[in-house]
Amino acid sequence: MKTIVHGAIAGRPSRRQALVASGLALLACTCLSGTASAAVGDQESWRFCDKCFELFFDGSGAKGKCPADGGGHTSQGFAFFPHYDDSEPSEPNVQYGWHFCSKCFAMFYNGSTRGHCPSGGPHSAQGFDFGLNYAASAPPSSQTQWRFCQQCFALFYDGGPTKGRCPAGKTHIAQGFVFNLPYHAPAPGSLTDLLRYDESAITFASGIAANANSHVRLHSDGTVEFTSHFHDSGAQDYVYSISWAIYASDGTVFTLQHGGKIKGHLAGGQSDRNSDYSEQTVYDQVRTHWPALVRGSKSHMSAHVSGSLGGLLDTTKEALEGALKAATIYSEGFETVKAVYNIPFLHNGL
Repeated sequence: MKTIVHGAIAGRPSRRQALVASGLALLACTCLSGTASAAVGDQESWRFCDKCFELFFDGSGAKGKCPADGGGHTSQGFAFFPHYDDSEPSEPNVQYGWHFCSKCFAMFYNGSTRGHCPSGGPHSAQGFDFGLNYAASAPPSSQTQWRFCQQCFALFYDGGPTKGRCPAGKTHIAQGFVFNLPYHAPAPGSLTDLLRYDESAITFASGIAANANSHVRLHSDGTVEFTSHFHDSGAQDYVYSISWAIYASDGTVFTLQHGGKIKGHLAGGQSDRNSDYSEQTVYDQVRTHWPALVRGSKSHMSAHVSGSLGGLLDTTKEALEGALKAATIYSEGFETVKAVYNIPFLHNGL
């Protein structure tokens, strides 16, 4: 600012240069007379993404970019309101340097390097400087087990057996502090309208040239969507079976099953080697038990392929056992099994 003013005086400024210099001088005086202060507060609308397990900002129509599928993040559970203070005061058990990424919308640690963003390159910091609490004793109304991922630098939830999806690797890898995030419980009567269950990369034992993916969507009105994609990359034909079991917190278990065939290149050539399945139905028990599903659910998927029908294992039994085991490990809030419902579809068998 001084250089501009001095230069203007030395060089006989034009009328425009003189006006600019006067304006800058006035601005400098105005700034000097005020007191500088940092932005301090709590920001609402941070949510858990049920696909990648990262914390993302859900306060606008755009939902960033999720590393699980390249689409937007999808929110589930509590509404978090992390604290920010751009002055980064020295506080016990608080780490500052966490920022919103303007490309993917995740919260990430903005250190000397900026991790890996699913939109490509490093994260891009924007907005407030958040300070996260890592006290050993979590404050009231806060959720613990939030961690820094050493691969992508995003903040993710590490409180279960699965670790979400990392843009720098298959799953997130936790390092450092265990953070506690303050949250609001959902308002009475307000429940999410959609629950997602995904297996995006299903592979089989060595020597079986097949792979698959599968997805289940449950809706609050009882609508159930079940999709799967199987591909044969070898010469041999296969039959397959896939099942899901979803254990609700009130002891209700829902099962879904489908079977089909995939052709190897000897029979299917280069084009007819996929088996795609997509069915939708409405099942009243899903609507009836929706509050229990939203309060907590554990899912397990089982898939097998074989050269013959006789070689297939009972995937429904295996999926049910897996869901029961998951609910037993994380038993808090889950009741013992009271009912098992097999959700019927028009075409769900071989």
